[in-house]
Formats: sequence, C-alpha cells, structure tokens
Amino acid sequence: MRTRITSLFGIEKPIICAGMSDVATPELAAAVSNAGGLGIINLTTLPPSQAKQAIDKVRALTERPFGVNMTQLLPSAKENINIAIDAKVPVINTAFGKCDWYRDKVHAYGGKVLVTTSTLKHALAAQDQGADAIIATSYEAAAHAGEIGAMALIPAIRDRVSIPIIAAGGIADGRGLIAAFALGADAVSMGTRFMVSKESGAHANAIQATLDTDVMGTLRSKNYDGVPVRAISTPFSRKMAQRKPSLLTMLYRAQQYASATQSDIKPLLREFPQNIKTLLALSWLGHGLFYLVRGISGGDLETGIHTAGQSLGIIRNIESAADIVDNIMNEAANVQQSFSFSVDP
Repeated sequence: MRTRITSLFGIEKPIICAGMSDVATPELAAAVSNAGGLGIINLTTLPPSQAKQAIDKVRALTERPFGVNMTQLLPSAKENINIAIDAKVPVINTAFGKCDWYRDKVHAYGGKVLVTTSTLKHALAAQDQGADAIIATSYEAAAHAGEIGAMALIPAIRDRVSIPIIAAGGIADGRGLIAAFALGADAVSMGTRFMVSKESGAHANAIQATLDTDVMGTLRSKNYDGVPVRAISTPFSRKMAQRKPSLLTMLYRAQQYASATQSDIKPLLREFPQNIKTLLALSWLGHGLFYLVRGISGGDLETGIHTAGQSLGIIRNIESAADIVDNIMNEAANVQQSFSFSVDP
C-alpha cells in the first residue's frame, strides 16, 4: 500500500508505532520497522548517555527506517535531539516545542521531521516551521490526548494543511486504518495496540489490565502532569485525578526524575524566576513520569498510573508486532472490499 507517508519515510505500510515512554523499546521499534511500518523509540526518559545506546540497538536489529521521539519540555531534550541528528536517525519526532531550530540539520542528511500535534493551530505552526509531516492526536488517544475527536480533528486539519497527516487516537485494527484514510490521513500511529504486543516494554500486569478494560474504562485528568492525560481508571488513578498535587510534591518528583535522567536543572535554578514556567512544567512532568513508570514499567497499578487509549476496548490478545501489522493490513483490505454501498450524487 502506497501513501504519501510510505513514500516520505521509505516504508512499505502506513503504520507507525508511537514513541511511548518505557514501552517503545528498541526491540518493539525494530520489529515494527522490520514488518514494513515505522517503529519509533522514546528518548524522553533516557539520559543523554543512554540515548545513543538505544539508537545503536535499533540499528543492530533492523536496517529499515525508524524514528526517535522526544518531548521538548525537558532540559535533556535538546541534547538528545542533537545526539539523534548526529546519528542520522531517519525520522525525528518531537512534541511540545518548535522544530525550526533543528529542521535544517535533519534535512541536511536526508532525514524527516515529524511533529506531534493535537490542534489545527499547532498543525499549521508545524507546517510553517518546515515539518515534513504531523501526527494529529485526537481525544481517543492515550496519555496526552487532544480535546477533539478524530472524526472532526483529522478533516479539519486536512482542509488547512498540505503536508502528510498521521492519525493517532482510537485506532487498533484495519477498520480504523480505512476510517483514517477516509478522514484525510495518510497513515496511522498506534500506541495502545503496540503496547499489547510481545515486544512491548510494558509490564505484564499493565498489559493484562489493558486487555481486561473495556472502552469505557479510561479517564482524563490534568492532575497527573499538568496536561490532560488519558489513563486506565483505577481506584488510585481516580484518587489522583480528584486532587492537584502540592508544589512540594511536584518539585520532589521532578528532582527524582532529573536524577534518573541525568538532567542538569541548575541553569534553570540560577535564572529563577525567569524560568519559573519551565520549572513548573518540568515539575509537573516529573510528577507524572514518576507514577507512569511505576504503573507501566513496574506493573504496580495500586500506586501507579497506566496510560491507555480508548482503543483498548477492541484489543483482544497479545500478538507479535509483525502479526499486528500484517493483520491490520489484511483486515483493511477486507474492509475495503466489503463495502456494499454506493454513493449516488
């Protein structure tokens, strides 16, 4: 199947594995790329000393295109982006920040810039800044989901943006792929579906919880990391959603996160209060990541958070990444052939 995204990235199938923190491991990314899609690893939670190692590991497992994902809110983000650029990673995917400062460096070696957005405003900004494609994240998605459902978001962006669009949110099978094409997307990005895979970095408890939860079993709250996050509804996640954490708690969690990722926040502290917004954002993010790692990587769902999208309601089993890609493509072909209606003008 050829689309603008498959041509742009040099892949065979319009399926992208989302760069999920602690889930999108080199093994998972390589498996998706080897199956003809585009695997993306997450460097957000990795210290710079480990970022290059993760990239090298993907390259040891596949000769096909792959990508890296980073959240630009973090102090280590710029260094990790430059590490990925020096390594000539084929696709650089970022969120929460502009791409114009690194765009030319990526294009210089033939790489592609992929920006994650959730609004028309940010999609237009990414295009103006020189992004090659965007991921449009809708309301149904896990973690930092948008405010608008895919049925409205994708066409709204398609009508105003000329670069390729990758639809993300609520997609887990061939029906979703065909629907995304109908809405104007050129490919799909899936997180929750690949989290429930044999190569996933998620703990077995988190994977089983995903399989055990129906389409109504998630919630959204800003009280995890300051931005609306979709997670599986548990007694603990509901309790956290009801009350904003104290500043002291957030600062403590941020310090733990900074230590774990070897992030140097001293420059921010020296320029306080000019960097108060950055410090608050980092504090929020560190708070959320602390509980996210505990839930997804550690498998502790009693005192941890497990992000998952609404597509969990249609995921039935654990498969290899290759089988997931192949089954979705086969189902998409069957869905396309099964259309028995015609539209008369």
